[in-house]
Amino acid sequence: MRMGSRSSAIRFVIGASLGLLSGILMVAALQPVAIWPLILLGLVPMILAQHLLLPLRWCWVPVSFTAFVYVLGSYSQIFLAHALWYALLAPLLVSVCVIPLALIDRVLALRYRYVFFVVQMPVMWTGLDALRQNFALSGTGGYPVYALSYQPTLIQPVSLTGISGLELLILVVNYAVALAILAVILRRTSPGTQPTHIQPAVSTTVLTVTVTAMLVVTWSITGTWLTTSVASNSGPTVRVAAVQPGAFQANLGSAPTAAQLIQIQDALGAMTRKAAAAGAQVVVWPEESLPFQPLQGPAASKAWFQDLLRTTGVTLVTGYVDPQPDGGYENRAGVFTPNGQLLGTYTKAHHAPFDNDVFPVGTSFPSFATDVSGSAATDTPKHSAGSVPVTIGMVICFDYDFPYTVRFTTLSGANMIAAPAWQFGALGRIGEEQKLIFDAVMSRVPAVSADLAWTSIIVQANGEVVNQSITSDPSGESALLVGDVQLGPRDSPYLMLGNWVGTLCVFATLLILGWGFAIEFRRRRSAVGDQA
Repeated sequence: MRMGSRSSAIRFVIGASLGLLSGILMVAALQPVAIWPLILLGLVPMILAQHLLLPLRWCWVPVSFTAFVYVLGSYSQIFLAHALWYALLAPLLVSVCVIPLALIDRVLALRYRYVFFVVQMPVMWTGLDALRQNFALSGTGGYPVYALSYQPTLIQPVSLTGISGLELLILVVNYAVALAILAVILRRTSPGTQPTHIQPAVSTTVLTVTVTAMLVVTWSITGTWLTTSVASNSGPTVRVAAVQPGAFQANLGSAPTAAQLIQIQDALGAMTRKAAAAGAQVVVWPEESLPFQPLQGPAASKAWFQDLLRTTGVTLVTGYVDPQPDGGYENRAGVFTPNGQLLGTYTKAHHAPFDNDVFPVGTSFPSFATDVSGSAATDTPKHSAGSVPVTIGMVICFDYDFPYTVRFTTLSGANMIAAPAWQFGALGRIGEEQKLIFDAVMSRVPAVSADLAWTSIIVQANGEVVNQSITSDPSGESALLVGDVQLGPRDSPYLMLGNWVGTLCVFATLLILGWGFAIEFRRRRSAVGDQA
């Protein structure tokens, strides 16, 4: 590498270091560190290095370094948990892919004197994330918005804009802060020999920062209003429970022995009876809780299951392995009524990355209507007077990394989402449950996720967490969550419009890239002509 001078080399090192710093700050905003305000400022060091310290040909370096650290930090626990060294190539791939984006961002900033500075890169970043939103290996993993998962008033407007609306705002805030700092620094320094120190116009800076501040205030006010509005427009209250039995079931990758099956049934049954005694009307079990469809398993297991439903009086949602005649299996969940009726089933729609899943995926997202009443296992007054009509939709584990699954399920009529899950310890520590919080808010339905041993959650339609269990212990733990949720109003614009902000950003990204490449091509051709 030829930088031309010692001073340039020093600037290069500082620029790369600032890129690393931004990556670290962005990762620290997410789980498990969870210093969420950093998500609004974490990119500022990278931006300053890209637009202030380095010449055009090296401006991509801090962006590339930030991307590498961010992707590595977002997914490293998954990679390490599965011992898949080759998956670590993902951060390298992303760090290479952002190089043209960084160059185009710099070209446009210089060409238009920072007029579009706060939207250029944010739109491209959001557009590319919108494209990968339905990509089988990633879903919405690593989205910066998840830093705000436990701030219900700040995430509430995603029911209007989709998840990409909040992502775009977060990135715009970072770039607005960076523009204000750039403007101050550049007005106090002498222009260099390269076109790297073009000063943003004062009017541009003031207008941009002011508009960004107004957007943040408007977003916050809207979120505050929606938090209350969604709750007040929600339906009747239902008491739900998530059964997290513990990691002793980890042998369910193969058929359990008779003794192990009894142990599994005893644990699930005891916790379900305890939930019913606490007034639970709907109970959710984890993914693959049983190695057969409960009403089609061994006679003894079928009798045990029907007796459990009859004596507790709960409506039960459970995941299970459904063996097929060809020797394969399907990963399913079912809704079972207190009288032992199977209302309907759902087949998992996505293979989890790196898990070597081989089951056929489902393509439909049904919901099932029933009435729930107070528990038959307790003498206390029923939690709800009489029966309450509930329409239950299901997704399984990795499915809720893809917002469209909960959206389609809600559109089919669901006013409550039950999500059996099997997250493994590493997935729990990086906040997989936060994706379900966003899904609930966007579709305005409550959600209940029962994990095997690490991360279970009950969340209201407005994103408020009712109850939650998170452990960093790789061996997991048992937990029983009980809480009250209001049936969702199902009235969000997102349900009809989908992730429309993300779609617009995809098209805008194509325009920005095309325009930027055209400008750079003309600049280089003009430079060649001048030399001739």
